Amino acid sequence: MKPFLSIAVAVLLSAQEPTISVNVSLVRVACTVTQQNGHVVTGLTQSDFQVRDRGVPQSVAYFWSENDLPLTVGLVVDISGSQMRNLAKHRATIRQFLKQVLRPGDRAFLVTVATNVRLLRDFTGDGAVLADDVDYRLRDPGAPLGPLCVPHGIMPSGRPQRTCGGSIIWNAVHAASKKLQDVSGRKALLVLTDGVDSGSDQRLADAIQAAQEAETAVYSIGVKGEQSSIGLVGRVRIARTGLNRDELKYLADDTGGAAFLDNRSPEKVFAQIEEELRGLYLIGFSPQGVACDGEFHELEVTAGKDRRVRSRKGYYCRP
Repeated sequence: MKPFLSIAVAVLLSAQEPTISVNVSLVRVACTVTQQNGHVVTGLTQSDFQVRDRGVPQSVAYFWSENDLPLTVGLVVDISGSQMRNLAKHRATIRQFLKQVLRPGDRAFLVTVATNVRLLRDFTGDGAVLADDVDYRLRDPGAPLGPLCVPHGIMPSGRPQRTCGGSIIWNAVHAASKKLQDVSGRKALLVLTDGVDSGSDQRLADAIQAAQEAETAVYSIGVKGEQSSIGLVGRVRIARTGLNRDELKYLADDTGGAAFLDNRSPEKVFAQIEEELRGLYLIGFSPQGVACDGEFHELEVTAGKDRRVRSRKGYYCRP
């Protein structure tokens, strides 16, 4: 769904399916509002929000509290060489997420990333099926999601050099965001990785733009990787690669998500993510006083004193 268009949103509430139609061109912005101590603020109304588009005040014409809507989540798991020793941890983390966060009516899909991006399981609301995938198929190649790596020249070793490297993380985020493009309601990407990209043909900026255009918050869950090399005496050496903290945080901040890079327990991470996603607000405005020039428009969203609003940093205004 493009961020600047006429929309008709089907809303699932309880057993009914009323449709909310908006007959004007709107920019939609999903917002998480927290107090200074980090607790999510609920119960706000349309009048509590203020929006500035390139510094120009805008009138909030559309307001929707999404706390009762189903949730759609893309799980992106790094299974590249640096993460081999973390696969058991990844399995446990995802199982914990499925148990703790997904409810009846929610959906998720599972993507793995190494030298290629693979769709291991498409949209499903069956948590048991996803759990089985995590337990038994996490190393399975799965179906390709996006273009595969292709040979591109010959390395000094004689092996073909490929256009994609060992961990094409930004390609994975970009492809997963595109899958969420036409999904309405609450949605997010959870990315388990060390953030060390080695060969994506999509830039970090491209991945962020794809998530912004899909109105999807990205939650980065940092897992330190390991890198092996052969020493002079033929022994394998294991070295920590650490975390690409800056870019993982940038990815989360610019899409309205959050980065968890402090080795916090999965239970605490998912409790915070669930609280935020089930307390989202959705606001809409029709840009006034700014030129719709196809360029990036920075947004500033506030909701009163002593409240922090997290949302995507802006949108591309398509003429």
